[in-house]
Amino acid sequence: MHLCGRARRAFRQPTLQMSLLLLFAFCMVSVFISAYFLCGVKRELEPAGDVPAPDCDDPKVTPSRLLPLKTLKQVDSSRTDPVVLVFVESLYSQLGQEIVAILESSRFKYQTEIAPGKGDMPTLTDTDRGRFALIIYENILKYVNLDAWNRELLDKYCVEYGVGIIGFFKSNHSTYEPVLLAKTKSAESIPQLGVSAALHTSVVQDLGLHDGIQRVLFGNNLNFWLHKLVFVDAVSFLTGKRLSLSLDRYILVDVDDIFVGKEGTRMKVEDVKIVQMF
Repeated sequence: MHLCGRARRAFRQPTLQMSLLLLFAFCMVSVFISAYFLCGVKRELEPAGDVPAPDCDDPKVTPSRLLPLKTLKQVDSSRTDPVVLVFVESLYSQLGQEIVAILESSRFKYQTEIAPGKGDMPTLTDTDRGRFALIIYENILKYVNLDAWNRELLDKYCVEYGVGIIGFFKSNHSTYEPVLLAKTKSAESIPQLGVSAALHTSVVQDLGLHDGIQRVLFGNNLNFWLHKLVFVDAVSFLTGKRLSLSLDRYILVDVDDIFVGKEGTRMKVEDVKIVQMF
């Protein structure tokens, strides 16, 4: 009996050790097999050596840059009148009034219309000549939700005469390219965190890759001061600089301040020299 017990214990002990060794060997084989297949998948996903891979971490590389560019019709100033068609929500909407104020201060001709959801679109052509060089929508959703007839009519006009669209709304899309990036003040107020402030796309440009119509879309209104500058620049860009402002700037200095200004605010020789530098 004692011999039988010893034989059983001797048999069980190597069996347990053998099981642990087999389990360890199985785990190692699984690791090697997984590594082999992972390396193979990685090699398949890597681009060919003669094709430079885009740097996805580079904020300047956008999805639209990876798509083939579609040939767009150039702006032909001889086929359209230098007039802006502005679609507003109402005649008293704040953003609509701000758009009109900028156009008036820039001395650009414009025509204001209530944005039609369904109904008649204003006449866009006069014989073979386009009546408008640019379309502006206070609310771009009014353009998106146009009935099929008016949408097709407006899109055909924009493509045929090379007319762009400016709109205001909040959205994001892979075919849009950032034009203006901004960061919030809160990100600058906590520099001790050591985290770089995130840049938010404030203005995007639709390159017209899908339908041949270039658009500049503002993510919000004109309360942001930089939006006003970009808005004027967008008008110039989409109209082929037909509706643009000169880069010359003039500064009017009231010379009375030199003599009668309060003490501490009077201009000095150094102040005049600085003004002359501009």
